[in-house]
Amino acid sequence: MQGYGVDNAKGNKLWDDVVKWTGKEYMLFFGTDDHSWVQGHAYGIIWAKELTINGKKQKWIQGRNPWGEHLWDGATMS
Repeated sequence: MQGYGVDNAKGNKLWDDVVKWTGKEYMLFFGTDDHSWVQGHAYGIIWAKELTINGKKQKWIQGRNPWGEHLWDGATMS
């Protein structure tokens, strides 16, 4: 069974839906697994956008940690 990836139809459909839903200000969340920033944690989705950085289109999601008190100023993955 193929998962949700940036290189398949399921992943592209999910991305399109998340962009649409954040544009309508729906309340969306995502959770982490054992191989993530914080294990078993949930984040709210503020927005989802395609940004062009250094000439390359990238898909970005701004997440909000409901328990967080500080903005992330560390490295990001692209």
